[in-house]
Amino acid sequence: MSGIGGVVPVGAAVRNNLLAVVGDSFSSQSYFDGTDFIYNNADGFVPWACALSGQRMTVVSWTARGNSRVSADAGSPGVRFDIQVQQAIASGADNLLIMGGVNDCFAGFPLAQITGAYDACLQAAIGAGMRVWACTQPTMNSSFGSYTVAIQAKLLALNEWLRQRVASTYAKYGVTVVDIAAAAVDASSATANWRTSGSQDNLHPRAVGAYYMGKELARVWSLFAQEVPQLPSSNADNYGYSTACTNYLDNGLFVNGAGTATGFTGSVIVGGLSTNSLVARSDGFGNSQRMVQTSAANNDGYRLASSNYASRFSAGDTVYAQCLVDVSAITALRGVQMQLVASGTTTRAAYDLFVDTTNDAALPEGFTVVLRTPPIQIVGTPVTVVARVDSNYSGAGGATIDVSRMAIRKVASA
Repeated sequence: MSGIGGVVPVGAAVRNNLLAVVGDSFSSQSYFDGTDFIYNNADGFVPWACALSGQRMTVVSWTARGNSRVSADAGSPGVRFDIQVQQAIASGADNLLIMGGVNDCFAGFPLAQITGAYDACLQAAIGAGMRVWACTQPTMNSSFGSYTVAIQAKLLALNEWLRQRVASTYAKYGVTVVDIAAAAVDASSATANWRTSGSQDNLHPRAVGAYYMGKELARVWSLFAQEVPQLPSSNADNYGYSTACTNYLDNGLFVNGAGTATGFTGSVIVGGLSTNSLVARSDGFGNSQRMVQTSAANNDGYRLASSNYASRFSAGDTVYAQCLVDVSAITALRGVQMQLVASGTTTRAAYDLFVDTTNDAALPEGFTVVLRTPPIQIVGTPVTVVARVDSNYSGAGGATIDVSRMAIRKVASA
């Protein structure tokens, strides 16, 4: 039995978890690589989807570019989608996430031109054997400067075309529509505006909008994509037990200590306060470091930091950090981010769910995430290797934040 390009239809078959992201600024704002500082941004829906799904996907290709169009690049500094798809195929990713079309609508391209180009992109990815996650794109607020009824209606029509086209033609090849627009947009709005506080500029998502988008993508991934267990699962998985272990922390399951776990320190960021305790996890994986936090004003926060483990690493090591975080009882919490600082000749840092303190608003509800920083290479003799979990508040409020199952690991060499 053959499919497009000789590919056998895969339906909901289990696939590997390497992901390439194709799109415009909605997708590209998920990630920033400034060489010394690498951010998985909280105003990006892909980092939220990865974190909320327990890191079911690992992004290996970010071809998404701001101002990109599905159907043409004329007058645009972006890279049109067919070129992005070819770059994604070349990356070796098994999965392709694609979302876009709003820039084509702004440019006035006919719907038939946009859908024809979209078809070509989907067929190329299917022909290369990729599992495709086709995402509808959120609409703009009516107060956005380029808003018109005609443009908004065309974007709504493009989303509906994608839903119907995949269902009728591409679903049998494993293409799945993720209705991100339905998750992000206020269903009661007569002009298809974002949910409250969903957009930072009436077009692009801020952390609140990205959270809703990522939550829906994570829900769909949980139906089709396999879990990828990677959190520490044994109290013996630590460097103090054996230098052969790959977790370079000594107390990653937080089993030792009183109040604040041994090997960790808590500190105030501006005016944030926290009452710390160790609470046994019901699943048996050690304790959670519980922090019952309060804030008094904008940009208050609290930091949980590991000891400095630089002596356990060498120049050229590539490292990352990860942990499980449960957040509940929140008021005015702007976000929780994980940071890994690995300094040698130069200081390098990686963040997961990096908070934009200017544009991000308070998150709407509690959540459970697996945070995992992008990998960074230590340049020169290691001086500092520290993992941190920071909270940030947009005003007076508080939250209960449980951190558990933490690790700092090296990326295994081939």
